[in-house]
Amino acid sequence: MKKLITCSIIIVLLAAIFTMSSAHAGGWKKSYHAGTFDRNLNYMGGTEIMYLASHKGKLYAATGMWCNSVPLPDSMSAQILVKESPCKKWMLDYQTDKQILRVESLVSITLGTDGQGNKLSEPANLLVAGLWDTGYPLPAAATVAVRDDATNKWITTDLLKYPAGSYLATIRAIGTHKDRITGVDHVL
Repeated sequence: MKKLITCSIIIVLLAAIFTMSSAHAGGWKKSYHAGTFDRNLNYMGGTEIMYLASHKGKLYAATGMWCNSVPLPDSMSAQILVKESPCKKWMLDYQTDKQILRVESLVSITLGTDGQGNKLSEPANLLVAGLWDTGYPLPAAATVAVRDDATNKWITTDLLKYPAGSYLATIRAIGTHKDRITGVDHVL
C-alpha cells in the first residue's frame, strides 16, 4: 500500500512537471524585467515598453517612466534598451535626460538620398526616437534622438523649443516619404 501511494505521488508530480514544461514550450516567455541592472550595472527601469523596433539585427525597446516610484538617480527618465540576439540579455543603450518621461516613438528608417535629392552611395539606415519632454526643469522642446551606430551614441536635436513655462512637447510618430517631384527622401 505504501509503494502504491509513493508511486501515485511520483506519477502526479511527473504529470505536473510535464504539464508546466509543455505549457512554456513554444509559448510566450518573459525576456525583460523592469527594475533590474544590466551586466554593466546600469539600472533598467520603465513602467511600460512604448515601442519595439528591429534595427540592424538587434531589437530595441523604448521605455516610459510615467508611473515610476523608484527613487534611484537613473530611474526617473526614459531609456532605450537593446537585445543583441534572442539568447542575450537586455542592455541599456540610451539614458535620456531627466525631463524626458517617455520615448514616444522608435523606428528604423532608410534614406536613399540627401536633402537635395542626390542618391547616396549607400542608403543610410537610422534608428530614430521621438521623445516626450515634460518641460521641467527647462522649457519643453520637441526632440528627436538618432542613434549613431558607428559610435553607439545617441544624438539629440531639438526641432522646436517652446517658451519658458510651457508644459509638454512630444513626437509620437516618425515616418519617411519620397517626394515624387524632387526625389528627396524626407523624414516626417
